[in-house]
Amino acid sequence: MRKDTYAIDTSTGHLVGRHLCWVCFAMPVHTAATMPRVRACRFCLMHDRWWAGGIGLRMLLPLMDWPSQPVVGAWPPDRSPWLRDVLVDVWSQVSVLDRWRRDSVEMAATLMQTPGSGPLDLVTWQENLTVGPRRSRACWSAFTDGFYPGLTAHLRDVDVRGSGR
Repeated sequence: MRKDTYAIDTSTGHLVGRHLCWVCFAMPVHTAATMPRVRACRFCLMHDRWWAGGIGLRMLLPLMDWPSQPVVGAWPPDRSPWLRDVLVDVWSQVSVLDRWRRDSVEMAATLMQTPGSGPLDLVTWQENLTVGPRRSRACWSAFTDGFYPGLTAHLRDVDVRGSGR
């Protein structure tokens, strides 16, 4: 495998032949033989699934190409029209998540690169950004709170599991 395979393309937020997570932009997207193609790393997928599970969904953000959020169970008893409208917006606006990723990668690269430095590689990238569940939670919250204010507060209120957050 060539060394440039792990070079970060700071204009697209991708590696050569692979994508960086669209939520935390620190890890390559998760791949598995039994999974559909997704736009997130395993940590961001787990965090998104945790929030989505509270309202009977498998996924909240548009982390794969499906016509709507995958459903696990019944719609929450409050049947909030506001929540339904926000979820339609969230899922149908993949471009918002894509812009978030591109802008975030560009900003991080600007902070990491010095004049005359070579391309950023994945190891350096991850050392500077860190990876893991904490980063995924922080980036997921920053995205949802920034673009869909009130969504996480509403999700806490209608959690069908009754566990609260």
